Amino acid sequence: MTRRFFGAVLAVAVAVVACGGRPAVDDWQSKWREAAGVVPLDTLVSDPPGRQECDRILGEVRELSPDLRPAPNDVIGDAALAWSEFAEAAFFECPIIRGEHAGWEATALELARLESEIDALVAFELGRSGD
Repeated sequence: MTRRFFGAVLAVAVAVVACGGRPAVDDWQSKWREAAGVVPLDTLVSDPPGRQECDRILGEVRELSPDLRPAPNDVIGDAALAWSEFAEAAFFECPIIRGEHAGWEATALELARLESEIDALVAFELGRSGD
């Protein structure tokens, strides 16, 4: 009897740890929109940021990235981590001349791709949950 009770308690605890603490998709989405909004994708190529602006954007990305964890699920969390790591690297490396990033155009395209991936994952989850 004691073993079964202990086993049941352990199973419940594991389930709570595995599923608990994850935000609702719509709650997380507002944090994501705020984080993504600090990167000026629409002007990144036509009006590239200088060192001071890059530092400001880098600081905001670093400040808001922890709010994206935990994510509603691991797939969204991994995509958000990829976005924040790429954004941090790009704005740390500023001005982009060479190195990992092949200029602002390639950087803007990759950030837009990552952003679109996250938006699609969020839309899929919202559609699944019926929100």
